[in-house]
Amino acid sequence: MGTKKPVHLYIPIHGIVFQASDDPKIGRAILTSLSYQHAEYLWEQFTEAVKTSYSGKLNLGREYLKGITRDYFSTLEAQLLCAEFEVSSDDLVEKSSRAVQETRLIVELLRYGAAFLPARKDGTEYYITIESPPEETEGIVAAATGDVATMKHLSSKWTEGMPLEVDDEILALWRQVGFFTAAEMYFKPAKTKFEEMLMRGIHWLSCAHGHIHQETRLVNLVTALEVLLGPDDNMERIATPLAESAALLIEEGVNERIAMKSLVKKYYSLRSKVVHGGQRQAMTHEGMRELTGIVARIIQALIVRKDEFQTKQDLLAWLERARLSVAR
Repeated sequence: MGTKKPVHLYIPIHGIVFQASDDPKIGRAILTSLSYQHAEYLWEQFTEAVKTSYSGKLNLGREYLKGITRDYFSTLEAQLLCAEFEVSSDDLVEKSSRAVQETRLIVELLRYGAAFLPARKDGTEYYITIESPPEETEGIVAAATGDVATMKHLSSKWTEGMPLEVDDEILALWRQVGFFTAAEMYFKPAKTKFEEMLMRGIHWLSCAHGHIHQETRLVNLVTALEVLLGPDDNMERIATPLAESAALLIEEGVNERIAMKSLVKKYYSLRSKVVHGGQRQAMTHEGMRELTGIVARIIQALIVRKDEFQTKQDLLAWLERARLSVAR
């Protein structure tokens, strides 16, 4: 028997385009831009449907499936970013599902990176996703022989608004804020409890990304603060130590720390009123961006210090010592 050629899985990520000089690798995936012409080439290699969401039928026909994908790529206004995985050709359905799950983690990291970018002049927001509403979803996993083999087409609807264009300058910024350090942490086999806590914080920051309900975004962002800095008990008295911890981590001067403490307590109070009081609080886009930036800066500070702590309790002990000392 001859050696089986590898299979390539392409998982589309919407709302972002890479224009950098190199395709970065995150975990097992290479982030690569896929043009309409490249997609056409891939689908010329198409030979067999492995899985489809169309009533569970696998006999839709080669030309029909190719036509759907041609229609999809013809609507793109820019190259589509894909997470590309190289796998062996056995158990493709299971490996496709795993690739999608890993791509969801990559999207969390991309959303963390987007939190450091300035607001758009037109007021629109970035929205990076592999999700789409059920009625818009046309899931296809297809396999082919040869050097290319599998594509997962998740949506026939392009994300509204212009995508985030990532160039070398943005990648340099992401290196500064710990994006690639976080990526290594996400996909390494063994993690400390502190690293697992840090990943949960990034997850909640990601959950707030692009959400249409401001109240939900507020709850998700403050939940990220709780996960990262809140004590594990006495949750009713969490606001003050949480706010103080945020100020200690991301500000230097006394006046700046006092202002940050007040700001974090204000947002925590708003979140409590939404969650416990059922009140709809007026939250401006500027306020939401401000809170997003605070959470992102805290994550950045913790990424820098992650090798100093093994557990969240180590961090909380360090913060307690910092509160009682004259200098940080």
